[in-house]
Amino acid sequence: MKKAICIILIFVMSFALCACGVNKANVDEKGMNSAPEVSPVPISTPTPALETAASPATDTASANGYTVRIVSVHKTADSNGEPLAAVELLFKNDNSTPVSFMGCAQVKGFQNGIQLFKEEMFLERDYDWDSYYTEIKDGAEISVFRPLPLQNAEDPVEITVDIIDMMNGKFLATASTTMDLTD
Repeated sequence: MKKAICIILIFVMSFALCACGVNKANVDEKGMNSAPEVSPVPISTPTPALETAASPATDTASANGYTVRIVSVHKTADSNGEPLAAVELLFKNDNSTPVSFMGCAQVKGFQNGIQLFKEEMFLERDYDWDSYYTEIKDGAEISVFRPLPLQNAEDPVEITVDIIDMMNGKFLATASTTMDLTD
């Protein structure tokens, strides 16, 4: 029982840390986070000119009324010029209860067998980064972008998306692919 509680607490704490980044534009006069005004981005949205889109992926995972499809990985850079992968996902919720992508799934990236992760990144505004936190319901779907710092801009990136049952801490479905970043 103690292990189960520890696992649940680990998941809750890790997702709480992800949500800690506050965008100053989303803070009202009382200092509270307000919901970002983000409209769903259609999947056919052209990518910004400064990055190169890698070959598209088609891997999909579905569970608990959620569907996630890995669309592509865009090679770009953060505002400091460091190489960055913008993972593009299509997220659909067939439940009447609103949920954000962050509330039911997680994205992991690996390059050369090493997880791509950074606590704080300075992101350009070329993508709808807030889509990761946007709640949707009733059959709605949106494009979700997740930034991953790259070790380099040439080696392939392995992307894994897990749909998670947050109540039980169980992984329900996984989509994964390897994206080639070379032009």
